[in-house]
Amino acid sequence: MSRLKPNILITGTPGTGKSELASLTAKQLGLTHIEVGKLAETHDCYDGEDTELQCKVLDEDKVVACMEKDMFKGNNVVDYHGSDFFEEEWFDIVFCLRADIEVLNARYTDRGYSEIKIKNNIESEIFQVINDILHFVVHRHENLQFIQPYSNYCK
Repeated sequence: MSRLKPNILITGTPGTGKSELASLTAKQLGLTHIEVGKLAETHDCYDGEDTELQCKVLDEDKVVACMEKDMFKGNNVVDYHGSDFFEEEWFDIVFCLRADIEVLNARYTDRGYSEIKIKNNIESEIFQVINDILHFVVHRHENLQFIQPYSNYCK
């Protein structure tokens, strides 16, 4: 795919600062910030609800369809905690954010997450689930740059 303007993906476990960094990056670079969670809410991109984790189940195909036109144009900063369903050629650079688990635990508690949701997200961070998925995706796409900055320890 040939674009004149880049697309950036900022991903990581929930609570690592993706939305804040994406917003600041978009503002500084004059790019459009796409928050996948808000896009899904606006366009009803859901396929049910997970009662155990107390969250809606994303319809990934609907999300991709909603994003496709903008992604082909470029000029976007996308933030979401998942990445394996995005088209590989959409992104020019990927940032995976990490955070200390004590910081994450406090953030999840402040957000009112259930115990099972906190446990699930903390385990994802400990076992680097998102990072591992990204490494698999990046290795399949030779032109994609992957950057994992230092952990986000700010409270």
